[in-house]
Amino acid sequence: MKLIACHLLILMFMVLNSTPAVEQPINSMCPVIPDESIEPGLTTIHNGALIGFCCRKCIRRFQQNPTAYQVVTRPGREHQNSISDDTYTGPQEDQHHVVDKIEPNHGNRNKQTQDHAEYENKMEQAHDHGGDGHSHGQSLLAWLGKFHIIAVHFPIGLILVAAPLALLGYLKPTSPTLVTATVLTHIGSASALAATLLGWATWTAASYPDAEAILTWHQWLGTSTAIVTVIASIAAGRTLTQPRRPTVWLISLLIGAVLVGVTGHFGGSLIYGSDYLF
Repeated sequence: MKLIACHLLILMFMVLNSTPAVEQPINSMCPVIPDESIEPGLTTIHNGALIGFCCRKCIRRFQQNPTAYQVVTRPGREHQNSISDDTYTGPQEDQHHVVDKIEPNHGNRNKQTQDHAEYENKMEQAHDHGGDGHSHGQSLLAWLGKFHIIAVHFPIGLILVAAPLALLGYLKPTSPTLVTATVLTHIGSASALAATLLGWATWTAASYPDAEAILTWHQWLGTSTAIVTVIASIAAGRTLTQPRRPTVWLISLLIGAVLVGVTGHFGGSLIYGSDYLF
């Protein structure tokens, strides 16, 4: 038994020693937003070094132009191609919040230190998660806006299903799908309206300095979708009370289905970038 126990201990020792250590990022602060700590699992490899980030958007920004950023390494960690053993010197524009550019004077150390202090002060004010000066009403709107991503999936599914059912009912008026399409239209229009209102609530705290045009398209296309689907809901109700071919209902519902897809595309572009499809 003692011999077996010794063999087991030796085997365990060999296994533990052969287990590779989990590589840790060389930095503790995000290179894109230097006052934010990195999050576990949000890393990328650059020049052979594992670099951590605070969010996925920072990873995408870094990958697009890694030379614009310098990585402040952890104490005792060195990497010849991506170290900054002093202080952060770039980029000169925060990717989450628009701040004034500050060009460091490399020929004047005092001026560079002063610019860096001013930059850090602006970064602290722009990226303050605790108190951003918003009123309780604005904070409530920002919190309600977080439910936009949940509510928006209901009109997407309901309207995309209601449209072909309404088309089938239009081609075959005796088809029982008209009743189902009517119910889906009513629920879909109500959820589209709710998702749109929550989307505008999200906008009160949203910051997309690199995608303002995309955000604008997403907002107004989403609003147009809600308006068109409400028209479709009203037309569907009149079709039931006054039996006739549901032309207005069908046309507005088909337009709403197209708008749902286009609006969703711009929403995806906000999160994953305009080239996310390819």
